[in-house]
Amino acid sequence: MRKFLPMLLVFMLVFAACGGDDDDDDTGSIEDADSCEEVGDVFIDEIQVLLDELSDMSLADLQSEDQPEAMTNFETNVEEIGAKSDELGCSDEEISQILQDRVDELEADGPVPELLLEGIQQEIQSGNLFESN
Repeated sequence: MRKFLPMLLVFMLVFAACGGDDDDDDTGSIEDADSCEEVGDVFIDEIQVLLDELSDMSLADLQSEDQPEAMTNFETNVEEIGAKSDELGCSDEEISQILQDRVDELEADGPVPELLLEGIQQEIQSGNLFESN
């Protein structure tokens, strides 16, 4: 779980800076992941689900004190992904490289997902995603 805490912080920072349904059934189950590659795939899928579910959200909606349900669900799923990553012995560097290889697959539709995706891409491509401050 410690490996994915920085990713959650990135999401929360994007939401703080600003003040849909998922039709894709291709998201794999983290319980079925047998390799670090599959963990990375599930993580990318979960990011895409989040982006899709936030597609109807406006920047004004972010000023609400209530966290979107999609974000709560994502946080729970990321915790499970982190636990599976630890169970399989995946290193931060390995997961980071997998995410770098797949980040271009992500798509955003709407101002909030576009802003979120920009932050995600910058963190993943910088290679600093899992560095502690």
